[in-house]
Amino acid sequence: MRKNWRKATTCYNCQTLLAQSENYCPKCGQENHSRQASTRMLISDFLNDYLTFDSKLFKSIVPLLTKPGFITKEYLDGKRQQFIPPIRVFLFLSFVYFGLSFLVGEKNGAVNFSFDDTDGDIAQQVGESFNKYFDLAVFCFTPILAWIIMLFYRSTERKYYVNFFVYSLHFLSFLFILGSILMLLTSGLSWVASPETVENVWAISAFLAFVYICIYAVTSLKRVFNKKRNILRFIIVMLLAIAVFVIVLLLYLFLIAVIKNGWSADFL
Repeated sequence: MRKNWRKATTCYNCQTLLAQSENYCPKCGQENHSRQASTRMLISDFLNDYLTFDSKLFKSIVPLLTKPGFITKEYLDGKRQQFIPPIRVFLFLSFVYFGLSFLVGEKNGAVNFSFDDTDGDIAQQVGESFNKYFDLAVFCFTPILAWIIMLFYRSTERKYYVNFFVYSLHFLSFLFILGSILMLLTSGLSWVASPETVENVWAISAFLAFVYICIYAVTSLKRVFNKKRNILRFIIVMLLAIAVFVIVLLLYLFLIAVIKNGWSADFL
C-alpha cells in the first residue's frame, strides 16, 4: 500500500528511479520517504534491528573518526542505508567507552576530580559527586548541545532541531571513539613503561586530541551547515557549551546537597 507521506521519486541513497507504488528502493532497500530527517525516523531507526551490527559498524566508525561531518551530511541528505543510525551508534559507542573506562580501572568514563585532605571534606565531596554523575551528564547534555548549535548554525536548509540533534549524536560518538583510543593507549603503555612515562604520554596525547577535536568540530560544522565566519561561531558555541554544561551540573549537585540537609558526611 502506498504511503501518503512518500515524496521521493528518486532514491536518495543510490539515485535509483522509483515508481509511484514503491515504498522501498528495489536496488538498495532504503525506505522511500522525504529527504528531511524527523524525530519519528530517529526513533524508528533505533528500534529496528537494534542488536544487529554488520559491516555498517566499520563503515560508520571509520568516517566518524577521520571524515568530520561526512556521515551527518550524508544522513541529513537522505543517504542513510549504508550507516548505523545516529542514536544506535551513539549508544553503542558510549557503552564501549564507559565499559572500557571501567575495565581499565578508571574511576569514571571521562573526567576525574580529586582533592587533598587539606582542601576539606566539602571539596572532596563535590569532586566525588562530579565524577559520579559526569557520565549521566554527558547523555543529558546531548539535546542541550543541539539547541546551542542550533542558535548559531540554523539556516533555511537546516532549520529543524532534529538536524542539530543528529549532529550532536555523531559528534559525541566521535568523542567516545577518540576517548576509547586514548584509554587503550595509556592502559597498554602502563604495562611496559614507568608511571612517569605514561603520565607524559597521556599529557601529550590529551593535548593532541584536544587540537584534533577543535579541528574536527570546525570542519564538521562547516561541512554540515556551511555557515560563514565558521571559526568564530565555533568558538562561541564551544565556550557557551562548556559554561552551560558546568553550570547545569553544579546546580544539580547543589540541589542534591540541599535536599540532603547541606554538606553532610553522607553527601551523595
